[in-house]
Amino acid sequence: MRKICEEKRIRDDGTSLIYFQYFPDATHRVFLNTVIAIPPKYWDARKQRIKDNLPATPSDHEQLNKEFTRQFRMTEDLIGLAKSNGIENAGTFIKEKFNSTLNLENLKQRDWRLRRHTETPEKSFFCAQLEDYIKTKGKKVRHGTLSVFKSM
Repeated sequence: MRKICEEKRIRDDGTSLIYFQYFPDATHRVFLNTVIAIPPKYWDARKQRIKDNLPATPSDHEQLNKEFTRQFRMTEDLIGLAKSNGIENAGTFIKEKFNSTLNLENLKQRDWRLRRHTETPEKSFFCAQLEDYIKTKGKKVRHGTLSVFKSM
């Protein structure tokens, strides 16, 4: 994933938006808008961050860089989440879900593709516990009772 702020994308006010460019595979790329806009001459392409000499107040570049870093880490976490859940077409999923105020915990609760993955271990744990219970009751209850337990 790369961070870009290109001069060819200058808006009318002289600023350009900073994007994350994600390559889910060799042929596709996805641009994610950070909603942070600066004049392109204050973008350090080598370090991929906002330069210290950004005008306005001295702390502006620090605050913008902190927000920029937070969004970048959140995007990396979103990519990892998509990969760990085996979501097909991760680029489309990330483009659809990404925004500058994204909260991954809320996303896990809202998105059925992620919720399905997190619910499976709990069901497996329950089934394992139920099987253990049936085994312990094997010699203490009648055969008909065991068949009822198994069909449950």
